[in-house]
Amino acid sequence: MRVMQNMTIRRKLVSIIMLTCIVSLLLAGAILVVSEWAALRRDMVQNTSTHAAMIAENCKAAVAFEDAKDAEETLRALKQESSIVFGCVYVKSGEPFAIYYRDDADSSLQPSEPEDEGFSFDGGLLTVFKCIILDEETIGTVCLRSDLQPMYATLKDKSVTVIGVVLLASLAAYLVSSRLQRIISGPILNLADVAKVVSEKKDYSIRAAKQSNDEVGLLIDAFNDMLEQTEARESELLQARDHLETRVQERTAELTDANRKLEDSIKRANLLAKEATQASEAKSQFLANMSHEIRTPMNGVIGFADILADEDLTEQEREYVEIIRNCGRELLVLIDDILDFSMIEANKLETEITSCSLGNLLNGIESLMRPKAVEKGLEFRVAESAGLPSQICTDPVRLRQCLINLVSNAIKFTEEGHVYVNVSVQEEDGELYIHFEIEDTGIGIPSDKQDSIFEVFTQVDGSHSRKYGGSGLGLAISKRLAGILGGRLTVRSREGEGSIFSLVLPVGVDVRKQPFLDRHNLAEELRAEQAKSAGPTFCGQVLVAEDVLTNQVLMKSLLKRMGLEVTIAEDGDEAVQKVVTGSFDLVLMDVQMPKINGLEATRALRKMGIATPIVALTAHAMKGDDSRCIKAGCDDYLSKPIDRQKLLDVLTKYLPSKTEAVHDKSNATT
Repeated sequence: MRVMQNMTIRRKLVSIIMLTCIVSLLLAGAILVVSEWAALRRDMVQNTSTHAAMIAENCKAAVAFEDAKDAEETLRALKQESSIVFGCVYVKSGEPFAIYYRDDADSSLQPSEPEDEGFSFDGGLLTVFKCIILDEETIGTVCLRSDLQPMYATLKDKSVTVIGVVLLASLAAYLVSSRLQRIISGPILNLADVAKVVSEKKDYSIRAAKQSNDEVGLLIDAFNDMLEQTEARESELLQARDHLETRVQERTAELTDANRKLEDSIKRANLLAKEATQASEAKSQFLANMSHEIRTPMNGVIGFADILADEDLTEQEREYVEIIRNCGRELLVLIDDILDFSMIEANKLETEITSCSLGNLLNGIESLMRPKAVEKGLEFRVAESAGLPSQICTDPVRLRQCLINLVSNAIKFTEEGHVYVNVSVQEEDGELYIHFEIEDTGIGIPSDKQDSIFEVFTQVDGSHSRKYGGSGLGLAISKRLAGILGGRLTVRSREGEGSIFSLVLPVGVDVRKQPFLDRHNLAEELRAEQAKSAGPTFCGQVLVAEDVLTNQVLMKSLLKRMGLEVTIAEDGDEAVQKVVTGSFDLVLMDVQMPKINGLEATRALRKMGIATPIVALTAHAMKGDDSRCIKAGCDDYLSKPIDRQKLLDVLTKYLPSKTEAVHDKSNATT
């Protein structure tokens, strides 16, 4: 079939007709030859069987009387039948009685023994066996063998005749089909010519002539209809082309306008982004400045409140001083919360993950929070489960901040009952987490507000006459800090029955390599160290560079109470001059001062080779202030308001105590 794919329709039609005729004729001839072959076989079997029957009948007496010559005479009559090449009469015992061979036959044609009556074709011969029956008793057998060559010759002649008929019929079919195929191929070829002209000239007005109503006629109608539709579309395309330039110009103008608007939008977006960046920087700078401006007076308020608390006061005066000190501390906490939240929002809050003592952390929380709980008549307890490690890996400052926020809230919102801090270690997804659960019996949280309490400036009691107060930042900051530390903060609560806040953080260490927590022994050691180092006094000359009068008086009073001699410098210039001309054991350098600031003054002193220890004092509390001070040449760093314990730690680090000074003096005298 692939040979015909590339033929013309005319040749395909002729080939199909010829192939059909030839196959039909060959099939008919084959059937004829097969029928003739079957008839010839049947005639030969019948003819040979008739001769065998005649010989059997004629040889009855000869066999019965054992007259072999008479039997041979009977067999010689077979010479008249040229196709019989062998004949034999067998007696009942199977021995040959009389034999006949055609002149050109050989002795190998004789069967070895007679068979049952019947016939068979074998080796190009027809063999017929016929029984000799006398008085219903078989007394012998006749065997005749005929040559099949005459039958094959006749069959060959028939086959040649059939082939001749097929060839003549095929020739006739070719001649007839060559003329008749034009009825189909002619219209199709005409249609192809029309299609070629249309394709070359692009003239869709030409139509093909229809010559009949058969399938070819339907094809021509469909082709003409296609030309009509194409002509209509061509006309539409021409019309569209006439208006295309106008439409392109309009679209170009629209795109130009859209591009201009897009450029304007990009410019506005860039401007807004720049303004947002500037606003963020201004916000950070504003917070830094406000931190300084607020912390500076707060330093005076809290410092002088601490000094007044050490004086001989009446009960009412002591109560007033305590109120002032507590208000100042609460305001300082609020300032720290605002700064922390601003840094979290700006993604500038940095954490320092380090190994820290879990016992020290819990002891600090307990010592700080227990007095507040006892003051309200609440039971307070830090409960540790078995298997807690002595060390964990996290940011201890931020963890302590979260726990203080949560415990403070629990105490604030609980009027009676207890506040527990339950600590345990649990495994989650193959990793160990430490669980801090702050449990209280307070007012509880309605179910519809348990998600909103972690939002900024949101409280359970949001009315104007709030009973408990607060800024609404503590839980929001704690929630975000928990996420920054790789953990989570959740709450379970029922209104009127209390709450449980769960702070979950990664342990961060291999618990198997850690000793178990023994917090009570740790607390005893800590109290012993504190008692041992309580109330030190120092010897030495200290220069305080501070431009604010309140802070000057405060620092001078604090340092004199600790046994130190204090000199005041009101700006950076004066501080440099006094350090160069005087002899000081320690310099407390405020960072924000007129003329030259504390950092510039420190750089100037270090360039002069002055090695006196310099401790920076600043009201800035933003991340990085300590590193800037150290980089400028300071030895240490204290933030305002000044924490008395941190001040003691710094003085202990750089100045000798009076006990050490007396001991050194006695040694020198000796």
